[in-house]
Amino acid sequence: MTLLDSRSEETTLDDCVLEVDGVSIQFGGVAALKGVSFRVHAGEVVGLIGPNGAGKSTMLNCICGFYRPTAGRVRVDGTDTVGTVPHLMRSRGVARTFQETLLIDDLSLIDNVMLGRTVQRRRDLLRGVFTLPGASRHYREQRERAAMLLEEYGLRTYTHTAAGSVPYGVRKLAEVARAQFAEPRLLLLDEPAAGLGPVEAENLADRLASLAASGIAVVLIDHNMDFVARAADRVVVMSAGALLAEGTPTEIRQNQLVTEAYLGRGRGNRA
Repeated sequence: MTLLDSRSEETTLDDCVLEVDGVSIQFGGVAALKGVSFRVHAGEVVGLIGPNGAGKSTMLNCICGFYRPTAGRVRVDGTDTVGTVPHLMRSRGVARTFQETLLIDDLSLIDNVMLGRTVQRRRDLLRGVFTLPGASRHYREQRERAAMLLEEYGLRTYTHTAAGSVPYGVRKLAEVARAQFAEPRLLLLDEPAAGLGPVEAENLADRLASLAASGIAVVLIDHNMDFVARAADRVVVMSAGALLAEGTPTEIRQNQLVTEAYLGRGRGNRA
């Protein structure tokens, strides 16, 4: 049972933060996504899993605006976002991490976390430091908040360490902290548990459960099924660019089609 199992499972249409409706995309005549549909509600963690090449990261790229679907719609809080460029998606409350970390190596972890704010917010913050009374206090408050986030993710020791000098698992956690610093409505995480040990992965899963409990909608991709099962309320399984199954972590573990996809039988390794 996940920590989120204790929450009410009742949701309404008003709770729907992300709606993926029949999304397809082709690259050079190859169908990478084939009419995929699912929803994510406020306060819910949804695991997006599948074999390598299933289209999971492609789906996140469609949600974030890096790719424009060939067909289908993506809606965030009921607003159609297809065609919206990535930096405007951030201003809509969508934050994202990637398989490969995008921290700036020469900056400390705390400075990297503070870059999690949107471009407009960073511009306003820098302008305010030099022009408005009390802006310096606001900057200090934001820096204290970033330091608290690093402590919550168990990274206090590395607060002032250059990102290029920390272990890979630390970088992954710092990226999640940076995404949270942006105060997102929708948090998209691509392999957040990569490089983490079992205890660190469990702690991160519990952390994501707490974030969801605060009302954030979370979508996570990860190959660590123990991690996904601990964090997620619901799991969406993709194979060869299509939706294969959807259910609770327990239901997905017991699904024969999912087992066959991961073992390479059926449709599992065709994309």
